[in-house]
Amino acid sequence: MKQFFKTEIMHDEDIASYIGRLELIFRRLNEEMRKLNHNELPELLLTSRIMSTLPFDYFEFKSVWESISTEGRTVNNLIERLRLIELRLPNKRNNTEALLAKSRFKKKIEAKSESNQDKKKSKKCYICNKTGHFKNNCPEKKSDFSKSPNTRIHR
Repeated sequence: MKQFFKTEIMHDEDIASYIGRLELIFRRLNEEMRKLNHNELPELLLTSRIMSTLPFDYFEFKSVWESISTEGRTVNNLIERLRLIELRLPNKRNNTEALLAKSRFKKKIEAKSESNQDKKKSKKCYICNKTGHFKNNCPEKKSDFSKSPNTRIHR
C-alpha cells in the first residue's frame, strides 16, 4: 500500500509508462487484498491517484476530467485522454525531437571531422608536396606572402 501512494511520475517518463507502473502496483495490491479478506480496492482509488500525481502540464485536464460523469471516469478512458494530451504537449515532443536532432548532428560533425583528418593525412599539399595540410593552410604559401607583400605568387 505504501508503494502505491509513494509512486510518482519520473521526469523523463511518458504518461502511459507511469500509469502502467501504477496499475501493476494496484493489481498486486488487489491480489493481496483478495487473499486476505476477499475485498478489492475500488478503481476510483487508482484514477484518483493518477489524477493527483499528474504534472502541472495537465492542470487544465484535471478540471475537464471532473466535468465528466462518474460513469465515464474509467481508467481506460483516463489513459486514452491523457495519451492524447501528451501528444499535444509541445515541450515533451520538442525536447525529444531536439535531442534526436542534436545527436544526429553531433555524429555527422564527428564523422566529417574524422574523414577530413584522414584526407589531410593521405593527401599531399599542391604547393610544398608535404602531407598533413591542404594548400590553403600551407606554411610555405604564407611565407611567400610575408616576404614581398606587393608580389603575389600563384602556384
